[in-house]
Amino acid sequence: MNRDEIFARSKKERQKEREEEAQRGQGGSGTFEQVSYTALEQHQLKVVRILGYPLNVRDDYENAQFSPKLIQVSWIIGDNGKPFRCIWPNPHDDPSWIMWRIFNMVTAGRWDSEKNEKVFDHKGTHPRSWQTVAKNGKTPDTLYYNMEKGWKPSSTVIMNVIDRERMDWHQSEGKTFLLSKRVSTKTNNKGETTYFYDTGVPRMVYDQVWDTIVESQGDFQNYDVGIVKLTESPWYQVYHVAKQAEFLTRFDPNVVALGTENALTDEERMWKQWDIDKLFPVTSYQKLKNRLSATIQMIDKDFGKNFLEELEELAIKEKAERNQNAGHSVNDEGDATFDPDEIEAETRDEIKVPAPPVRESRPTARPTRKPTSANDVAFDPKSLDPDTYKGISSLSDELLNMIIGVNPNGTLIYEVPPNIQTYECNSCQFPSPHNFDFCPKCGAEFA
Repeated sequence: MNRDEIFARSKKERQKEREEEAQRGQGGSGTFEQVSYTALEQHQLKVVRILGYPLNVRDDYENAQFSPKLIQVSWIIGDNGKPFRCIWPNPHDDPSWIMWRIFNMVTAGRWDSEKNEKVFDHKGTHPRSWQTVAKNGKTPDTLYYNMEKGWKPSSTVIMNVIDRERMDWHQSEGKTFLLSKRVSTKTNNKGETTYFYDTGVPRMVYDQVWDTIVESQGDFQNYDVGIVKLTESPWYQVYHVAKQAEFLTRFDPNVVALGTENALTDEERMWKQWDIDKLFPVTSYQKLKNRLSATIQMIDKDFGKNFLEELEELAIKEKAERNQNAGHSVNDEGDATFDPDEIEAETRDEIKVPAPPVRESRPTARPTRKPTSANDVAFDPKSLDPDTYKGISSLSDELLNMIIGVNPNGTLIYEVPPNIQTYECNSCQFPSPHNFDFCPKCGAEFA
């Protein structure tokens, strides 16, 4: 190594030191590391090798922190009106956690079998607190009000995977990916794009892999799994790619060919896996205090409780324990890594998350549908019966182009960007993308 190479290396090391110093100056207790994700795409086959031990026995084995983990996660509107990610402990492991007790108290009720719905005890007596906890402050006239879960967490699985389409990236970086159900983008006024990944995948994805593949084929670390995200129920499909290739003819054959039953190579076994326990701890009391003090104070007033006082005491105790363990004073919210989802809205444009690894484009796999005529293979949504689909005439051409077919049960098949979600109409429960301004089925206008 000559002197120019030595100085070039030193320059890189100094840049790394400056970045670490900047992070410490922002109040963190250490260096944040950007997590690498790979995301599912609608109607595309994602071929991955799942790593680690089964999630329900993970803690019984060495290096459990790298194995699939079930977490409870919700997005809560904080005192500042902005959402933050909250990770809850499993209710069976810690039912006395303060957020569980607040949530269960405010949303207490009974099931009405005749109406087939839950009747809430405090919806009428304490409407402000109930609206905050059960619906994140949304009112009945708000779009997708019926779909709003409020503080209630969802069961999400985080897992290390090898993405067979990203092997060049794996080999150059020496790391695995965490699997995400979706990636969305945001471009600022400078033309700079930031990528935001959803936390993990729904529990149903892992359960499908287990119930339909692992039960008969054994250890998922011994073969590649194919996952397809759908736009309607059952929402996901999974395959043992090497043994079920005949069911995957609608996908790019080059992608299907990536799935094997080959054992992990020595190189693959050496790649760095993400410490899931460290990356996704239960949300700290300090963060809850910082984000929800005013909200919890309101709930205390409504119900005659002292949750805020309890939370403040827990935060003090937590910080003392963290200081003792760290050997010095720390001033953070207990987060272990850089997470773009935690950045406040006004600064998100300035956070540069690595773009998804580049790959060659491939055609979108669409559900098979019958041509409308011998010379026309494209589906024309304007041909739909206006008496059955009352809202079609109200949709713009841009939105109509997202409709690519009709299912046997009458629901529509959509092709939408990965950041567009599908929700049910409040009036008729017909599914459509959330950017539609009218329900295609009943014609109801969305607020």
